Amino acid sequence: MQSCSALRHLRPCMGMKGFGAPGAGSKGKSRKARKKLPDFELDRSPEVLQLYDYLQDRGSEIHKVAIATFDVGFKLRGVVAQQEIKKGEQILMIPAEASINLGSEAGDPTLPASALLQTMSSAKAENAATQAYFQLLPPKGSSDCLGATDFWPDEALNAVAFERIATETRRRKQSVKERHEARSQEFGMDDFSWATWIVSSRVLTVQGDVGERPKKLLIPFIDMCNHDRGSAQLLSGRACAGGTLKVIAGRNMLPGEQVTISYGDALTGNDRFIQDYGFLDPSAAAYDVVALRMDDAEKASMLDYLQTDAVEPDGTSIHLRLISEYQTGLRKALERDLGG
Repeated sequence: MQSCSALRHLRPCMGMKGFGAPGAGSKGKSRKARKKLPDFELDRSPEVLQLYDYLQDRGSEIHKVAIATFDVGFKLRGVVAQQEIKKGEQILMIPAEASINLGSEAGDPTLPASALLQTMSSAKAENAATQAYFQLLPPKGSSDCLGATDFWPDEALNAVAFERIATETRRRKQSVKERHEARSQEFGMDDFSWATWIVSSRVLTVQGDVGERPKKLLIPFIDMCNHDRGSAQLLSGRACAGGTLKVIAGRNMLPGEQVTISYGDALTGNDRFIQDYGFLDPSAAAYDVVALRMDDAEKASMLDYLQTDAVEPDGTSIHLRLISEYQTGLRKALERDLGG
């Protein structure tokens, strides 16, 4: 079995999760310094139990963790430690053969999206065991995906007042439309848009055998780990025959702690998170890196706009809530940067 801990991050247009690097702020905390653990409830739904069976039948090692729903002000599904785990220990392991291989690395997420739809269609027709995983993916039209900018109406994209986000989103939506028209008439446009988002938000890039191009994988269980910019956990492994894909503890963990990973690196900002995942990282650093990508004139112009004409939050619209939160965070980052 080959293993490697220096695997590549995903390209920006493919999401930011990748194997081989801990979080941007990965210093461990002492027990006294840790915050009170959130309440959680273990997920014992038939779908989750079927996933456990699927993974354990294929040699996965998941006994230290479980899928749970955390109360963090809202209900959040994630992965919880079930026992004490020491720094450097394996948290969980998934054989490479248990992952869903969507092909070699490419900058265009519509290619693996097409492969995903074909794989899911075949699994359903053959009643394949992989359905245990597919049925746990966020469904079309769910709140999980509606926050991502690919599902925003045009008026919301116009209101974000950050041209790079709007331009990249429109370019990606056009690419989805063209790929659908060219290759995926058997699937609806909504299906293809959803599959492209699944690729951007859940696929990880993993190195294969020496000389092979990296592979785009959906890795059951590991892809249920939520984002934390300061996560110390390390993703390690190779996508090859006999290979394994692991999450390694970067610090000591207590039972009841949520197992998180970092979706990116120190330069990953909320301009990416809002597009690829549909959420915003609340840390100041996730806004500061956005400001760093702006020149002085753009910073001054944007700050002036955000201080006078920013969008007001709307409790009925997920798009306006995210835009308001994004603009508030960026305004504070620009004020820190410009001293205003």
